[in-house]
Amino acid sequence: MKILHLLSTVDLRAGGPTEGVLQNGINMRAMGHDIEVVSLDAPDAPYVAAFPLRLVALGPSRGFYGLCPKLVPWLKENASHFDVVIVNGLWQYQSSVRGRLCATATCRITCSRTACSIRGSSARIRSSI
Repeated sequence: MKILHLLSTVDLRAGGPTEGVLQNGINMRAMGHDIEVVSLDAPDAPYVAAFPLRLVALGPSRGFYGLCPKLVPWLKENASHFDVVIVNGLWQYQSSVRGRLCATATCRITCSRTACSIRGSSARIRSSI
């Protein structure tokens, strides 16, 4: 299964969501899933190159909320390439994009730590979560 994680930062100093995506991604990859992470980090941030999962850094984002103008266009172009899109982190820009992503037919499942919306999912996806 092709799985995309959306995350505000891959800087391990951020703690919780970053560490969760890293550990889940490593374990999912070991089970044979294709894992990719999109972050709102600047591509030249020093921790971006060190992140061990496939990563697309779309930033730099602006402010604590993490406004990142490149995120929605990237998702419109690429979300359909993934079976599952997991949105990590609360009260940040990538979480607000979840509703727009679910409103399209380009993804089957989007999740955050507080909600999960399923749209057009197949039994194959439901049984693998």
